[in-house]
Amino acid sequence: MQQKLLWFHVTYLRVQPLLLELFLRKMNSFQDAHYYNLPSQGNVYTYVNLSLTNGTNKVLFGILKRKVFCCEFTNDGGGGLIPVVKEVPFTYIPAGAEIISMDAFNRSSNRDNFIIGISIIKVTSEQSAETYLNVYTEQDIDENASLNLESIAQNCLMLELAFTPYQLYHTYVINQDNSKEVVWLLSGSDVKVHLFREDPQNHAYCETEIEEIFPEFNAIPSIILWMDIKHTPDLKRRLTAYGCECGVSKIMVVDSFTGDTLQEFTEYYDAPVTRVGLFSFSKVVETQNLDMLSGRGWSKLEVTERKKINEWTPWHLLVVNALRVSAVFMDVVENGLKKKLLLPDSDKFDAAITSCIADIDMDGKPEILLGTFSQMTLVYKYDGKWRLSGSRKFSHAVHSIGYTDLSGDGAKELIVATMSGIHILQHNPLMNEAFSNNLSTAVWYLKLLQLLKPLMISLSSVFS
Repeated sequence: MQQKLLWFHVTYLRVQPLLLELFLRKMNSFQDAHYYNLPSQGNVYTYVNLSLTNGTNKVLFGILKRKVFCCEFTNDGGGGLIPVVKEVPFTYIPAGAEIISMDAFNRSSNRDNFIIGISIIKVTSEQSAETYLNVYTEQDIDENASLNLESIAQNCLMLELAFTPYQLYHTYVINQDNSKEVVWLLSGSDVKVHLFREDPQNHAYCETEIEEIFPEFNAIPSIILWMDIKHTPDLKRRLTAYGCECGVSKIMVVDSFTGDTLQEFTEYYDAPVTRVGLFSFSKVVETQNLDMLSGRGWSKLEVTERKKINEWTPWHLLVVNALRVSAVFMDVVENGLKKKLLLPDSDKFDAAITSCIADIDMDGKPEILLGTFSQMTLVYKYDGKWRLSGSRKFSHAVHSIGYTDLSGDGAKELIVATMSGIHILQHNPLMNEAFSNNLSTAVWYLKLLQLLKPLMISLSSVFS
């Protein structure tokens, strides 16, 4: 009898993690749909997603040799859709220049009126280089016009820079009249973050002082490699996170109206922080009605207000480290950086250089995908702690990962940009069906073992 009891305990302990591994396996449910070989490599800053008002998406990817490619699905002439990667001829990128970073946003809620930013560098001699921020937009667009990237690429506003650009990022500020204004943020080699705002009267963009508008960037310790900004649902506060070349990671809560810093937390590493990302397990809906927010500013963020924010959206912070174990800080508004959960084995595949936070298994909660220089993509799932639930090896270093609906059929594609090209992966319906069947059997078996466990423990005490 004791041998049977021992067999049960060993079986339970062995089967439970195996069933969990089956439950969490992700990357096997994707199949290769398309691959496009690039003439030269891009980097971690040259992937941009364009979300169109009709529900479809396009992906732009820039390479060092001053070219930009668009990934999309088009009609094959027979009623089907095929993935296509084509070059978009952006102007004012001179010969010999290299694309450093890209970003884009739609300034309209009911039509496709995109603004695309591209930072470039051109080496003029061994000791000097010219750097620019190019802003592309269509000046005159019809109300019902569809997105015309070729037209956008021909209309450029060129701003000369006095530093080497890094990440180009867009966010918005709340003006005195409670209007939202989209602005560009550009981290630079001069250990600063530069703010660029539109001058609509002169059809231009210009750099403006950042100190009062974004005080969180006033005293950064080294070059910011990545930043991410989210706003609370009432728009009263923003959460700003950034990671630095020196290994510092910081998150701050700032009053959107007064610019007061309400909370500030810092974490130190001995290797560069290559990526940060703020995310939530719940959907975030930002109010468009700012009239009710015109009251007095808030001096400090009290405990009751932290709880109020958390009732809407508990924000979690992903910190990707180049050489050390990456981590997720859970519920940073409430806990600061105290609740730190590691991403196991994230330091075992050379440098982790990119990430994507997306619900790739469509269960309503996001997974974390890490891309590494050693050609691996790692998938992590949360079930009280973060577990490595899947992986996939590519032929070259992974620079960017995206999860978006290119085809417009409601099923998103996984986009992986490597040093050599762009992979488009789709959900495999056959694998998903087999996975569901195996999962049903696995869950039934686990429940049976769980029901039998108390009985076996009781018998064990009787026969001991």
